[in-house]
Amino acid sequence: MSTVERVTLSGAALIACDDDEGEAGGGVVAAGALPVVASTGGAGVSGVVVGIVVWAHAAASNARTASVLWCMVRILECARPMARPSVTVLIHTLNEIENIEECLRSVEWADEIYLLDSFSNDGTIELVRERFPRVRIEQREYLGAASQKNYAIDRAANDWIFVIDADERVTPPLRDELLRTLEGPLDVWAYSVGRRNFMLGKEVKYSGLQRDRVTRLFHRGHARYPNKRVHADLLVDGATVDLRAKMLHFYIRSFDHMIAKMTRYANWGAAQMFIDGKTTGVWGIFSHAFAKFVRDYVFNLGFLDGARGLISVGMHVYYTFWKYAKLWEFQQLKRLGKPVPLPALDEGEGRWELPWVKNS
Repeated sequence: MSTVERVTLSGAALIACDDDEGEAGGGVVAAGALPVVASTGGAGVSGVVVGIVVWAHAAASNARTASVLWCMVRILECARPMARPSVTVLIHTLNEIENIEECLRSVEWADEIYLLDSFSNDGTIELVRERFPRVRIEQREYLGAASQKNYAIDRAANDWIFVIDADERVTPPLRDELLRTLEGPLDVWAYSVGRRNFMLGKEVKYSGLQRDRVTRLFHRGHARYPNKRVHADLLVDGATVDLRAKMLHFYIRSFDHMIAKMTRYANWGAAQMFIDGKTTGVWGIFSHAFAKFVRDYVFNLGFLDGARGLISVGMHVYYTFWKYAKLWEFQQLKRLGKPVPLPALDEGEGRWELPWVKNS
């Protein structure tokens, strides 16, 4: 006659049948033999504890019960999901007091938040220290976006990195998708995120922004930013998978701010082209700016966004025009034997090495 015993092991309820006649079945666990579990991800410790319990039960009861219990324990151990890897969120700031609080609120789910600041003087750092005491803060001279990110990537506490700018927000659906993705299986080393872009409170949907997507979640051993002062796209060891949820990007907070930003980026872009040996003239200055307008306002349907579309395209046309105009200026300064005002570059050892190539 059989009785049913309920045995709770490591929080899991197991059902074991005990044969009163004491008939022994196959797979006997003899008293005095202690099974050992070889597993990963923290399962081994609990497996040994469970093994001790089963061994004790074998000594006190018949061998068949112990054998069934042990098989069920091993099934549970093997089926246990792997723990989600920890993730570091990286944020670079320079005078972002208007944006930083909402940005940080949107990434509080991260295991580490690492803020690398370029010596803000508008109260950004003071606000973060007061309201977000667990955020790790470091200040460093700005030597380009790629340099800042690679510097922080090397010093992050975790291998999995999520990069976000202060004018961006992780939405709840994106947060949930990121966490689900990290729970695995992680089939690639990098994941891209689409962006919804806003100008003065309303979304700008066209002019090329309908395809706006950036690679932001990645493993630092298989991704690196290239040596470029501006617009450096992440290099990845292998394929990149697109996430479905999007982040919010408040990229134009005011026209004065945007024009100052575009001018700064254009100067850096011109310096990069000059360093790379590129040249331009009147046709290059005109044709690149004109082509930018036609492509974004006509072919990328910028006109469908009304005034916002025209303004957005106009600002990007200005960026293109100014970049090539500055390149022309650098050429003339060099021709006249005058110093060319190039920005400081990061020549730090190992900053630009590709980790998967370095370690191969």
